[in-house]
Amino acid sequence: MIKSMSAMAKDTRRFCRIQIGYLLKKVCKRFTAEELIKFVPGDVEVTHRRLKKIRKQMRRENRKRLNEKDKNDDEDSEFVAGLEKKSVTFDDILADSDSDLPEDMDIEDGAHDRADKKKQKRKSSMYFHT
Repeated sequence: MIKSMSAMAKDTRRFCRIQIGYLLKKVCKRFTAEELIKFVPGDVEVTHRRLKKIRKQMRRENRKRLNEKDKNDDEDSEFVAGLEKKSVTFDDILADSDSDLPEDMDIEDGAHDRADKKKQKRKSSMYFHT
């Protein structure tokens, strides 16, 4: 297949350069660019340059993918490390919740009582007595 693409006339190769590029990229994913360069005759410099460019792009993409993967792993490990540093026992949780609740409960109970009284007054005033 590579030999037949190399045997194409120059004007035909130029006309089909986009399709040939797509095909070379797909073949480079299956095989390495170095393996494909062996099958390309030496007089077709454009294909050699194109294969080298594809090889560079694929390496760049692999490095980028690995860096993103490492970055995600680092973020996950930092998140887990942050959780590990804060050791919370059941007694600590109860101590925190006990200190917060009575103060909040007193305020909320008073507010609820007042609201209930206001609602009762409104309801009683809404009815017409005859």
